[in-house]
Amino acid sequence: SAMVRTGERVPMNLLIDILRGSRSQQVLQGGYDQIKTYGAGRDIRFEDWRNYLHQLINIGVIEIAYDQHYALRRGILADQVLYSGRKIDLVRPDDAPKPVAEKPRTKTESQRDELFERLRVLRKQLADEQNVPAYVIFTDTTLEDMARQKPTTPDALRNVSGVGERKLQLFGKQFLDEIVGYVRGRAQAGEKPKGSTQLLTLDLYNRGLSIEEIAVERQLTSGSVASHLVQLSRSGYDIDLASLIDPYERREIEKAIGVVGIEEGRLKAVYEYLGGKYDYGKLTLVAGLQ
Repeated sequence: SAMVRTGERVPMNLLIDILRGSRSQQVLQGGYDQIKTYGAGRDIRFEDWRNYLHQLINIGVIEIAYDQHYALRRGILADQVLYSGRKIDLVRPDDAPKPVAEKPRTKTESQRDELFERLRVLRKQLADEQNVPAYVIFTDTTLEDMARQKPTTPDALRNVSGVGERKLQLFGKQFLDEIVGYVRGRAQAGEKPKGSTQLLTLDLYNRGLSIEEIAVERQLTSGSVASHLVQLSRSGYDIDLASLIDPYERREIEKAIGVVGIEEGRLKAVYEYLGGKYDYGKLTLVAGLQ
């Protein structure tokens, strides 16, 4: 209600000041001490208000207007809460799970914590550049989910809690670059984090190696390498699949696919129809271009 009465023009900290009955210069100059809900939440601590607002943002009751100086505005559930009596359950800060005795961390947990810290540093840099609180970029919960999932493509980043289309446009590239750099570094150190095998193939492709050369370098089949490149292309990476296959060979394989079809994505029938003339790398590329 306070958010609506201020015309959905104020950012989080100012809204909390209004709810808590602050006599700050911003509150008084804006005339916000005159609205009906001024001081209605003075019994709730500032930190607790911020916790509740973060929950409401994650649920969809409130949105952040990034193009309007980070003002808070109604989300998709706001009107249902305000006018239709919809109830929203929030977690009280005092009800948060109590810490338990710390167990030794696994290697996976240590790596996740390392990536989380790198993402926090990046978030602080972006927040400082824009002169906004860090949570406006992404909350800790979102960074933790990023560190756990390690998304390396825009599509994968969309699956992270708290990443909508607007934030993907504003901050997606920076965070993906950080995650990709981390995953690539772990892979080069001999580990195999999720998504790393495709990134290693991508590095060799960007260096100008052919599918056959990549296969030799990585000790993989040409079919596996071609599959990596097809998946990377579909995920938004700049992979020119058509340049990797001779036009005549492509047409011949396409004709075979048209006759035999690709049952559940398997290419064995196409391979046998062509009498083994083309390897699975070329078949995978053409199938990926369909």
